[in-house]
Amino acid sequence: MLLLIAAVHACIELRRNFPRGSDIREGLKTWHFMLGLSVLVLVFARVALRFGSAVPQIEPDPPKWQSSFARRDAPGLVCVDDWHVAFGVADAWG
Repeated sequence: MLLLIAAVHACIELRRNFPRGSDIREGLKTWHFMLGLSVLVLVFARVALRFGSAVPQIEPDPPKWQSSFARRDAPGLVCVDDWHVAFGVADAWG
């Protein structure tokens, strides 16, 4: 997924090197949108797997602060992923 996100950003950054209206610039923008939608699908799949499966036990138990940090911040990171893609789609269609 990390490579896919890097490809999304690379496509939109590389388009700056080409003149407006050129075929390659439009192609890079199209790839950016398609790869971004792929990220959206993977994020939803990741959320479904996260809520649909049990968390494996860690041996030895981590300190309490690490466990609370993981429980508290994991949903926030997923929301950041979701909103990043959602804003991109809204910008493309808006």
